[in-house]
Amino acid sequence: MHDRKVRNRDLSAGLKERDAIDIEAELPREFIEQEAPYIDLTDDDGRYDEATTFYQYGDFPDPSPITNVTSGERELRKYTCDSGLELRKGWTVELRSSLGPRFFGAEFLKIAAIIKHQDRRVVLRGHVYTRAKNLAGILERKLNEIVLVAEVLRSTRTDWNRQAMIDIDPNEVKNVRVLRTTNAAHPEYGIEWEDYEAKGRRWVLTEGHLVCRWHYISVYKDEKTQKASKIEEWLVRRVTNAESDMSYAVKDETNINSWRGGNILGGSVTKTGRHQPSKVIDLEYVPLAPAQTLQELQDRKYSGGDIFCGAGGISRGMKDANIKIVFAVDSWDLATSTYKRNFPTVDIHPWDVHDFVTNVGVNRRVDILHLSPPCQYWSPAHTVPGQNDEPNVAALFSCGHVIEKVRPRVFTIEQTFGILFDRFKQYFATFVSGFTSQGYSVRWKIVHFAAWGLCQTRQRLIIIGAAPGEHLPDFPKDTHAPKANPKQGRKAYVSVKDVFQGVELRRDRNWHDLTTTEARALESRQKGSRKFTPWSWEQQAGTITCSGGQNNYHWSERRAYTVREYACLQGFPMNHFFNGSRAQSIKQIGNAVPPTIAKRLYDHIVQLLKIQDGAIPPAST
Repeated sequence: MHDRKVRNRDLSAGLKERDAIDIEAELPREFIEQEAPYIDLTDDDGRYDEATTFYQYGDFPDPSPITNVTSGERELRKYTCDSGLELRKGWTVELRSSLGPRFFGAEFLKIAAIIKHQDRRVVLRGHVYTRAKNLAGILERKLNEIVLVAEVLRSTRTDWNRQAMIDIDPNEVKNVRVLRTTNAAHPEYGIEWEDYEAKGRRWVLTEGHLVCRWHYISVYKDEKTQKASKIEEWLVRRVTNAESDMSYAVKDETNINSWRGGNILGGSVTKTGRHQPSKVIDLEYVPLAPAQTLQELQDRKYSGGDIFCGAGGISRGMKDANIKIVFAVDSWDLATSTYKRNFPTVDIHPWDVHDFVTNVGVNRRVDILHLSPPCQYWSPAHTVPGQNDEPNVAALFSCGHVIEKVRPRVFTIEQTFGILFDRFKQYFATFVSGFTSQGYSVRWKIVHFAAWGLCQTRQRLIIIGAAPGEHLPDFPKDTHAPKANPKQGRKAYVSVKDVFQGVELRRDRNWHDLTTTEARALESRQKGSRKFTPWSWEQQAGTITCSGGQNNYHWSERRAYTVREYACLQGFPMNHFFNGSRAQSIKQIGNAVPPTIAKRLYDHIVQLLKIQDGAIPPAST
């Protein structure tokens, strides 16, 4: 580790804002375990692909007629505790003691069933809730606002509603509380200020009604990872109309309209390619869009924007997913020149993100927005303070302001998973709160890009957010595994051989200059500054970084990769070109989100939006 830190100091010298060091794939597993023991980084062979889905983890499925009652259990209509307190199904109770850190100090239970076992033992089965203030800043601290906290397994077909229930001893109940479940924005249906003024804060806290607007869900792969507290995915999602109490429900369309002026079903881009963004209006409810035929819905496209666009990896994937890119933003002049070369019709703003947010003359509205804020500060490889730490942190927290300005239906973020480490916990919570404070549902997980078809050991944090009233898209299913699994529809991981076999790379002095790369490699070898360890092109490449990546060199063991070869390994097509020197081009490639990964993500999101908008019948998926 000492040698690695020394090299990191050298690599980080003189880096600009868009630069990032990303060597997570090369970090020892023991180091990651120590920094983030709660993250599940294991490979997935696809055995659970057909288990629990919850669009994923969308509306509560109805557990009627009875909640997960097993053999030897009987449901009671009511029960009287030893203290004389009577309890009934559907009531919400406050517990005498909290459930501990695993459930964020949950202290409330909504009774779904009262169960009597054969041994005459009685338990209360239901969902637990904690106060919003206990989520370490992910949600705003509001008096008497509580959150349903759930743990679910991906390995079971049991619906998540039932999975999330736990059993509590009735004698742990302190008293009965009133709970309002609503999808309305705060402060609607919140605390009664007349009671607050007349009876005081303490009375409201202990006797006033509670309000639930959010669910916090931790997803585990299976029971083994749950016991080890290894989380695969996290969600913070708004309660939907279907989940709300009838008296406190708001139409999802109303929330959508009040936030972004409604949606244009099928996408805001017409058949002729004209962008027609919605306008924000503050009415209680208007129709989302005029009635359209199925063909009209199918002819439309979704619009996209790319913040911190760099050389255009995300934009390339968006374009391949049939999304019309309307605008892009980046402050690195070399990257923006590369972007303009590849996307000449896109309106690119060569600005700092702060300038974009504060420019009142620029008003952008798109359906789908992506952000890739600089990640150097959060990288495990960042071991000493850098001159750009402060602007990089500011850029991260600017993302919430970007969302407020653009107001997309769906947003995505790509970031180093180092930001999930304990030392950055408060940073990440504040980052997420920038979205939840505006009513966006958010989910995040570490994605093994190899499982989505990239020829690398690259792992990155991917975040998906959905606007108020929108369904929160799930992640695409993995398409690849360490070994092929035809039964689960999984191919074997893509190898370097798979990428280059049969591909003719035209020699070019800028992108595929074999003479230069061979000379450099041989000269380096002769000086003894680089040793080539034999490897086979039937395996994956290492993570490609802004400097090329550790131990990334040609399988002939005679030379380094050319710029075009790096680009191919990063998922760029042959017709994507890069401006600048060899080193500058590699830097742009290493900083980019692989286009093939972006396409996989946006193909999936577009399909879900089309289903939601009625352009694709759900049965066709």
